[in-house]
Amino acid sequence: MLCLSCHSHTWKCYFTFRLNKCDLTEKSCKHLAKVLSSKDSKLTELDLSNNHLGDPGVKELSTALKNSHCKLETLRLSECRVCEEGYAALASDLKSNNSSVLKELDLRGNNPGDKGVELISSTSSKYKSRKIRLLKNHAADEAHDSLTKAFGKDPLLLSELDLKKYEPRHAGVEQICGVLEDSHCRLKTLKLYKSGSITERDCAALVSALIVNLSNLRELDLNENKLDKSGVQKLCNLLKNPHCKLEKLMLNKSNVTSKDCADLASALSSSLSHLRELDLSENEIQDSGLKHFCAVLKTQECKLEKLLLMNCGIKEEGCAALVVALKSNSSHLKVLDLRENSLGNSVKDLAEVLKDSGCHIQ
Repeated sequence: MLCLSCHSHTWKCYFTFRLNKCDLTEKSCKHLAKVLSSKDSKLTELDLSNNHLGDPGVKELSTALKNSHCKLETLRLSECRVCEEGYAALASDLKSNNSSVLKELDLRGNNPGDKGVELISSTSSKYKSRKIRLLKNHAADEAHDSLTKAFGKDPLLLSELDLKKYEPRHAGVEQICGVLEDSHCRLKTLKLYKSGSITERDCAALVSALIVNLSNLRELDLNENKLDKSGVQKLCNLLKNPHCKLEKLMLNKSNVTSKDCADLASALSSSLSHLRELDLSENEIQDSGLKHFCAVLKTQECKLEKLLLMNCGIKEEGCAALVVALKSNSSHLKVLDLRENSLGNSVKDLAEVLKDSGCHIQ
């Protein structure tokens, strides 16, 4: 749909051009850039949302932003398949024009890559009135504002979000989920709310949000918040996802049961899993749960290097199964914590395995 409007105020004329869902191309952007760069241009608002412009199209368009004749105040590029290269071009050209009158830039629903958010956010530091729209929904915007106030930093520029000292009243679970599932969130480490401050349902909702946008996350700490069966299953789906790069998972005191271990072990056995560290301390893992992990530790697919099982109700039978698993040369384990378990006589066999030169445990 093509929509052109003119707003006349005294002797000035301002134009809005809406080209949403018009199948525009890189060539279209080149022509639009010429119009915007013309000294006679009166175009103040341009909406190109939902066109597959990509980086080439945006780079063409962006050349107009550094032109002193450009009168554009609002530019909407949501869902235009813009990636890091396009963000970089927009940031560079905006910075090069000190007389730019751009007040709003909409980049929702695009993929900024590792540096895109940082680059484009830097263009508004000098122009405080300029609004850069990145998050898709209102709840996410609210969470962003709450977290910015709490941390004194923009959460979209953080690689680690540590909520351990906070409760949902500071930033609600629904709001946090809105931030986590947005492509502009590039967190590598997430530590959840104060222990016991969120419900099992909330915990599952947060894991679901991570599944939507998980390519950057490397560490997840539930901080002793409880999971129910559905939460564990969602966590396993996350680990099996080919885009998941999670390396460290802290589930200590998170209500994981021996029955849940079958699903977790299955996720670990996937060749797609990158998990190196798993903390299941103070959960009722018991011998039956540990046996599931023992079967996986023997496989080449399991990359686990650190397994923490302190106070997990493990007894002699479970320890015996672990001894057999550790004798396999396939095991990558380097750190094993079995404190506060009643291991019985099997602990002697475990000690013998640890002396073996083929065992990697330090």
